[in-house]
Amino acid sequence: MCVPCPTEEYVRPHNLKWKTITERTTNAKRLARFNEVKQCAKAKGGSVISTEMKLNSSKLEFKCSNPNHPTWTATYYSIVNAGSWCPECNHESKFNHIPEEWIDPSLSLGICSANYFAANHDCVCVSTEYKGNTMPLKFKCNKHPEYTFEQKPDMLPRKVHICPKCKAEYMAKNNRPILEVLKSLIEENGGKLMTSEIYKKVQPIEVSYEGIKMEFPTKVILSGTWLKRIKEKIQQKEQGEFYEQVLPNRTKRL
Repeated sequence: MCVPCPTEEYVRPHNLKWKTITERTTNAKRLARFNEVKQCAKAKGGSVISTEMKLNSSKLEFKCSNPNHPTWTATYYSIVNAGSWCPECNHESKFNHIPEEWIDPSLSLGICSANYFAANHDCVCVSTEYKGNTMPLKFKCNKHPEYTFEQKPDMLPRKVHICPKCKAEYMAKNNRPILEVLKSLIEENGGKLMTSEIYKKVQPIEVSYEGIKMEFPTKVILSGTWLKRIKEKIQQKEQGEFYEQVLPNRTKRL
């Protein structure tokens, strides 16, 4: 048996076999995908800093066309299939609606956007730190200086009133005609309307009838079934008082 010379590097026989057809095909596909992600990055004005892609799920390093933005890592599937790109560019594109006069270099773009939307609603953003599009920020209304409230930044463009108090006043003003109609229907049947204002679309209406107070939806009052329900409540109360008087006397006899 031949003994290897100690000065020579010994190579195990199984390391010398040729690559199989599967391995050659896999490497060719991986190289083709690496070239494809290079072309995709070039089309977006960026480049791939990584020199190779060992696995299809390996993260590669990319650089966008903006020299001030740092590099980031992403997979082949996220760039080519999902269409993702530079996180900094994506973050800046969300705030393209902000006019230049509202951009303050000392504040983040999220706070500048909140200040812009708050000013349109006669409010002021009190928060100084932007933690995300779904993390609430604090605001103060100019109509109610002592009142502070919280709103999520992604909800600001969709809301007609960002201040809850201003919204309640607006709803109460618009719902007063409905309240007058409900009041007339209740008083016709001998009841009394206890609710003074309607601040919500689904706010329950409090009604008093023969000393019993109950809350009903607006649809129940308009349909007239509220009187039947409140009379059933009165009947149950009278039966309960009757049994409370009768049962103790029966137990004493037993």
